[in-house]
Formats: sequence, C-alpha cells, structure tokens
Amino acid sequence: MSTCCAESARARRGVALALARCACDTDVHEREDSYPTPCAGDTPHRRDMSQLEPHYRMTPPDRLPPKPRAPVHVVLDNVRSAFNVGSIFRTADAGSVARVHLCGYTACPPNVKLQKTALGAFDYVPWTHHEGIEDCIAHLEGEGIPLVAVETQEKAVTHTAFEWPKPVAVAFGNEVRGLQPAVLEHARAVVSIPMLGHKNTVNVATAFGIVIFEILRQWRVV
Repeated sequence: MSTCCAESARARRGVALALARCACDTDVHEREDSYPTPCAGDTPHRRDMSQLEPHYRMTPPDRLPPKPRAPVHVVLDNVRSAFNVGSIFRTADAGSVARVHLCGYTACPPNVKLQKTALGAFDYVPWTHHEGIEDCIAHLEGEGIPLVAVETQEKAVTHTAFEWPKPVAVAFGNEVRGLQPAVLEHARAVVSIPMLGHKNTVNVATAFGIVIFEILRQWRVV
C-alpha cells in the first residue's frame, strides 16, 4: 500500500507535461478546463474561472485553508475508466470525504484522462493506492471502519433506507463485473440504488454522487 496524496503536486505537473506533449490530439487539447477569457459583452455567467476555484489559479494545496472532512472512505475496486475515477474525485471533493482508496488497476494520478474530469480535485482529496482489494480491506478493518458495498443484489437495502454508520467505507466496483467476492464477504451490508427503467444500473460515478450525498444528508451535513 502506498499513500500518494503527498505526491499530488508532482502528479499535477506530470499531467501538465503529458498534456503539452499531446497537444496535437484534439481530444486532449480541447480540455474541459479551458475557458475563454471574458471580454466586453460577455454574459455574467461567463466569468473568469480563476475567480471561482483555486485549481484555475494554480494555487498550491498547502496554501488553501483546511476543510472539515466527512468520515467517509471511498473504495474503488478495479474501476476501469479513468474518466469515471476523475469524476469521482471531483464529487469526493464536493463532499469533502476523508480518503479515496484506489484498488487494483483503478487509475491513479498522474493520468491525462483522470485529470480531464477531475479538474485538479485529486490535489484536494487524500488518496491511497492499494495493489489489491484485500490490502484495502485489511487496512480498513485495522482502522475499525465498517465496509458497505454498493451493488445490485436482490436482498440489498436501498441507499435511502439504510442507516449509514459513522465512519464508513463505501465500495464501488468494476463497471461490468461489479465488486469482487472478497468485498461482499467482508461488507457489513449491501446497498443498492432503486432503478425505475429498463436498465438495472447507473454509471459508477453517478452512483457515487447519489450515495455520498445521501450519507451526508442522513448525517445532517447538507
């Protein structure tokens, strides 16, 4: 297990270099965090983003005021899409979670695709990479943090009916295969998000957003 939050600044620089090398690639060159400079006649909502977020001002994380963190640990078990991981980082910052645990082949910073959707959020959210999910489970058990799996199972409790413990670790699995059996074996509970249409799942990054803000709502944080 290697704790990588301290390397975020170097990761950010590495991504910047990778983006520069790939400037000829339209998909990379047209970054989501590239905004036009405001000019006369611009509508009010087209403001200079550097006035809104420290990421666009390139402010080092150690110069930002500390934020209280919700005792939520996010476990990503072999999430294959770096875009999904980046989106989860961005939402994890919005929820001010305690830590993101990246397990197996889940993408880690520096990663150009991850950066494209994270928009620098991995600089603000503590994260750890675990070689395998078993390492992560052992770490959480050693810290006394109960594990809850988010998975589509017939006997799963809906995410709104479940009483979320505090602290808690919430596990999300691979977009196709779901969570590994080891996670389900060690989980205190399995919860699911009700589906009303023909599909029985939503995107993993969307699922994380739904679950994290239900947890914060129950804890009266939001």
